[in-house]
Amino acid sequence: VYDQSGKMVVYNSLYCELVGADEARINDSIYLDFIPDFAKDQAVITWKQLNTDPQHYAGEWPIIRANSEIRGVYVEVQPIWRGQQIFWRVQMDDITDRNRYVTLLTQTLQQKEIIYQELHHRGKNNMQFMLGLLYLHAERTGKGTSEQRHLLQATQRLKSLAYLHEHIYQSPN
Repeated sequence: VYDQSGKMVVYNSLYCELVGADEARINDSIYLDFIPDFAKDQAVITWKQLNTDPQHYAGEWPIIRANSEIRGVYVEVQPIWRGQQIFWRVQMDDITDRNRYVTLLTQTLQQKEIIYQELHHRGKNNMQFMLGLLYLHAERTGKGTSEQRHLLQATQRLKSLAYLHEHIYQSPN
């Protein structure tokens, strides 16, 4: 719980663990003490907005631990009124590992998409190569022979497969 000035007035052991600080450091802290420099300006703006128009707030924020490690937290802030004085109940959930997994999954999905595109490209090239070979072989055989007819039929079948291959690749699923 923070007072209106941003000084911490109540906390629990989980908060000490989250920020990696002992009680002595936390007792003298304000909300900005555990915000990294790159996010302090936005934190000041958000704090002023909350004190101007007290309401529930939720969002993701970076925090900096006592050992300088930056962690991501999901923060929920709710106003608590005690007469004319306002306090802020703040709940923080460490989402650093979740964010790492999301990043890893996103990268894996991008790699899968690249492999899928490469497989499509190679399949398409192979079909074009086979079509070219069949067509050349059909041209070298005598015109009107059964061998040429069979080769041209095989060419048509392969063109149908190539069409299906392209159609499946372009489908959204």
